[in-house]
Amino acid sequence: MMNIYTPIRRKLRNWYRRILYPSSLQYEGPFNFFLVDDNPLIVLTFTPCGLGHVKTMAEKVSPRYCHFLVGFWWSMKDAGRVDAFQRKWKKIQRKHPNVDLQVLCNAKSEQELFRSRTDINAHHVNQNCMIDEGSWEVMANAKKEYDAVYNARVGEYKRIELAYEVKKLAIITAPHQGNIEEDEYAKELREYLSHAKWLNFEQERYRRLPREEVHEHVSRAHTGLILSGTEGACYSVGEYLLSGIPVVSTPSEGGRDVWFNSETCIVVNDTPEAVAEGVREWKRRSPDPHHVREETLKVLDKHRNKFFSVVNNIRKKGGKNRSFKYDWIERSINKMRVICEPEDFEGMLEKSKFDKRARGEA
Repeated sequence: MMNIYTPIRRKLRNWYRRILYPSSLQYEGPFNFFLVDDNPLIVLTFTPCGLGHVKTMAEKVSPRYCHFLVGFWWSMKDAGRVDAFQRKWKKIQRKHPNVDLQVLCNAKSEQELFRSRTDINAHHVNQNCMIDEGSWEVMANAKKEYDAVYNARVGEYKRIELAYEVKKLAIITAPHQGNIEEDEYAKELREYLSHAKWLNFEQERYRRLPREEVHEHVSRAHTGLILSGTEGACYSVGEYLLSGIPVVSTPSEGGRDVWFNSETCIVVNDTPEAVAEGVREWKRRSPDPHHVREETLKVLDKHRNKFFSVVNNIRKKGGKNRSFKYDWIERSINKMRVICEPEDFEGMLEKSKFDKRARGEA
């Protein structure tokens, strides 16, 4: 069993880190982008909670004009974090006056914070509207094998240990940092939750599951768990709900609650007993998976239309009146991001129609 003092140690350590490392904006995350349009040049990128690789991309597009849309994987409900974001953006903008930037916030409160403390254009566009809903359909014939499934990285912030009281528990996971097979916290957690079925492990060897296999396992559960106290909107939430699987969540910051109502989610106290009771409640109710999905699609359409509006306003200023809504099916990919190296981003620009016109080749 995990040491009962682990949560206390974690809080003390996090407090210590905040003192020594006051800004988490230094972490850029994986280099990612999505080319929304090449005329005008519009680039979408996601970061944990900072500017990510906008500086690098601004240098590579220079001197061409470019609009950056930045979304977040972590909560931006922090005045100091928003102020630091503004300062760093201004520094980039002074060096590269050819670029512009707007932010996509997962929570309304984050949008309000940006609007009250910065001159950056902020929109309430939740990241889960970027999920390809066609990849997460209801599997009506899936046999229910698990009381609950938790699809989460093995990071302490995910609080996987709160699922301890869930009997038939399945866990789909990925490394948080480094090699998951050598991660001491991961080993401790797997021992603590030894009754669970750790779906990524075969004879102690880790295997990343393809999306199709994740979808099958999620569909075999009565409910999906999301137990972090703070993060971003969490893609797993959208994937559970679009698959017709209701959610048990703890109270949270970061924007995932945008997707919840009484017909799709039960919010419980952050204790193992409360989580297990939430799971039992969904098992008793056995909601119609198609209804869960339809309720989720309503929220997805709302936020996706907001995204279309943001893009369309940029396009209109560039003289293009065609709505991005009509380009979505052809251009969109799941989560609207390509994970790559900076050189790949530069190569993408070299191939774009906009770049050819700028160099007089077309």
